[in-house]
Amino acid sequence: MKKLVFVLASLALVACKEAKKEEPVESTSSSEVTKSEEKITEDTATPKVEAPAALSTKSLNGEVISVTKAKVVGKVLYVELIAKAEKEGDEHTPLHVINIREINYVDDAEAKKHDVLKDDEGNYQASPLQSSGSGRIQFSTSYKKNAVLVSLKFAPPPETSKTITLNIPDFGSFDSIPITR
Repeated sequence: MKKLVFVLASLALVACKEAKKEEPVESTSSSEVTKSEEKITEDTATPKVEAPAALSTKSLNGEVISVTKAKVVGKVLYVELIAKAEKEGDEHTPLHVINIREINYVDDAEAKKHDVLKDDEGNYQASPLQSSGSGRIQFSTSYKKNAVLVSLKFAPPPETSKTITLNIPDFGSFDSIPITR
């Protein structure tokens, strides 16, 4: 990497010299090359991926659910949540298991309740899903060590609706979630 930076710096100096023949070009000390290399390394480093800003957050028994997106695209309302533990714990200890049948949203403008969509085969449009031995469809917020992205699909509210209230069992309602279109 240092050789590449040195070669690039040398090429840049030659280009500057050609562009400004009337001005003498000063030599670059090795400490200046090192500083330039550090700057290039910092500027071109892989950007850190940050979690989206939460629109609403609730906490229960050390678990946090944050609603990060409520967006209508076409004829579907996409809602995304991030579920994680407040403190890192045993990676084999599951967090909350929620019955998908009990998750819904209420359109704040018309007070109409909407459940999670199902496809033509009757499968809920949510992820990650699991099926319990009792035949109930659930989603789990996985393990305490990891944050889990949960996505849910609903029928969209009418254009007049600017916010929804998302209801998740045990966590209660996430009020006035703004909808983007």
